Amino acid sequence: MKNQITGTGEKLILSVNETWGTSLKERKMTYPCDRYLLKNAISYYRGVTIEASPKIVFLWVCQMNYAPYSYDWLDNFGIKSPNYLIKNAHKLEKRQTIMTIFPLLAYSPNKHITFASPSNPLLTHLYGQFLVSYVIYKLNSQKSRLLVKIRWSFPNGVIGKLLSFFVPRLDLIMMRKQLLNFKKYSEQTMMSMHPSMSS
Repeated sequence: MKNQITGTGEKLILSVNETWGTSLKERKMTYPCDRYLLKNAISYYRGVTIEASPKIVFLWVCQMNYAPYSYDWLDNFGIKSPNYLIKNAHKLEKRQTIMTIFPLLAYSPNKHITFASPSNPLLTHLYGQFLVSYVIYKLNSQKSRLLVKIRWSFPNGVIGKLLSFFVPRLDLIMMRKQLLNFKKYSEQTMMSMHPSMSS
């Protein structure tokens, strides 16, 4: 039976852990990760408004090629994520990896990147599988929305139930930090390119 909100047949839990920063309209959208089959997936959404153009936001999202931009002491071995744009980081290729382990499935410059969980049988058995899309859309010439949709299929049994409880909460903490970092750096870049905006 298809979910009445998304029409994707997925279970949708409407709590802050699953919907942070997004509107009902945004959750009704079709995301690139919806194109891929993933059974019994639960959908999670995150979103932030950024005072920068989609082009600049996309450049910063592509920095995930090199660093996670979340809590570096926890998920980057204590190495600080770069606070500057790395040259050519936005030149993506399908099947390359994001953050060293996640295979890139699809992308569209200045619009989205979509990647998947690692193709590792052991990790799949332990943690399940997921698909993620970072989607950027234009509000006006100087403002964008950065949205994330995660579709996660957890393992069966007690482990899966525990993961489905704890993972969204941990992910929200980590991804909120990441999106706010993308917001900060994108707005700084936009300001440096258009100094008049600060007046």
